[in-house]
Amino acid sequence: MEQSSNYVRDVVFRAFAEALSTPCRIEPLKDGILRLVEQDGTPTFAAVARLPGGSGKSALVVTGANVTLFFGLSWDAISAITELQIDGLVRIEPTAPLVYALEGIWPSLPLAEPGRTYASEHWLPTVLVAGPA
Repeated sequence: MEQSSNYVRDVVFRAFAEALSTPCRIEPLKDGILRLVEQDGTPTFAAVARLPGGSGKSALVVTGANVTLFFGLSWDAISAITELQIDGLVRIEPTAPLVYALEGIWPSLPLAEPGRTYASEHWLPTVLVAGPA
């Protein structure tokens, strides 16, 4: 799991510009995400998307690897997650696809393996976990 932890820690999110200039929208999401992590232990990004202001048309991706972690998040949610990671309060860890299947989510993308780069887009199911990467 250490290798995957390092891999996911190196994920670069596309979404800073708009949301970082509006911290008043990000703070409630950060609080909501921290509550999810405290209550659930390993919430999915689908749970984050269900928070007020969490849903949108942006995706968390591993830049340059053709790996999508989740889709359907707002820029503010992605920025909130990024700030929480930078602050060492949460990290992203791979999970079993069944975790998302139980929520009725199964993307039409092939599954990715942590640390791999692909020629076409793949999906790596992940969850949030308390603590630094």
